[in-house]
Amino acid sequence: MTNQTDSNQNPKQTNQKSKRLISLLVVLLVSISIAGYWLLNSQSALQGTLSAINRLSSGAIQFEGIRGTLRNIQINSIHFANEEFQLTLHNTHVTWNPNDLLQKQIKIDQLSVEMMDIRIFPSPTAAPQRTSPENLSLPFALSVHQIKVDSIYLISTTLESPDLIISDLTLSLDSNGHYHRLNNLDFRTPWGVFSALAELNGNSPFDLSAQIDLSDAHQWGDAQAVIAGNLEQMDIQIHAKQSLTKRELTLQIATICSQSRKTLSCGFRKA
Repeated sequence: MTNQTDSNQNPKQTNQKSKRLISLLVVLLVSISIAGYWLLNSQSALQGTLSAINRLSSGAIQFEGIRGTLRNIQINSIHFANEEFQLTLHNTHVTWNPNDLLQKQIKIDQLSVEMMDIRIFPSPTAAPQRTSPENLSLPFALSVHQIKVDSIYLISTTLESPDLIISDLTLSLDSNGHYHRLNNLDFRTPWGVFSALAELNGNSPFDLSAQIDLSDAHQWGDAQAVIAGNLEQMDIQIHAKQSLTKRELTLQIATICSQSRKTLSCGFRKA
């Protein structure tokens, strides 16, 4: 009789434990969902995240006027400063989906900045010798549909009036982590309108290809530069158009990022 009673109770106890486990999992999933919803859709979560960034950067990155959520970020001012330069972004707006981080992806729909101020400090010491990077790969895939900056000002160290150096900047890019592609980069300067596109392999020797176009350059005339090679040796061909003549300037730059000696050779021919 005793054995039969124990055998009858064991399935009941097992069922009760299973129900408790299922109930616990349901409560856990609901809690995670609520926490995730709060994290992605509340302003307090956004403020907490940016406060953590401020602490991790030891105050080098500061935020003022935070609004929105992690999906839709609006910040009045972003300040970044180090020994070399100081950067301020005014009226920044970012729309993206943080859920993509779970798949090791960063997808930004739009990043817009109304105005950017750049202040470069004079270096008290000589610049260190540049060395070739070991790797330019990313630990995640990156896609930026559009970056838009209305105006970029350069502020001198003498506190004179800032100079407008770039306006109407738009940019889009994507990367699978190992291969990076600049789909377009367009902006205006006092010297003309620039447009560029490029591709870069993040693994050594960092093969690259690029094209840069200059238009509305009334002082020098329109020009186009085509770049091929890698970061240790690049072949640059520049085609410059002027009112009466067309000139082609070919540059070959070798070992620009290595510790070995740097060489520069150029040829000029008139078409």
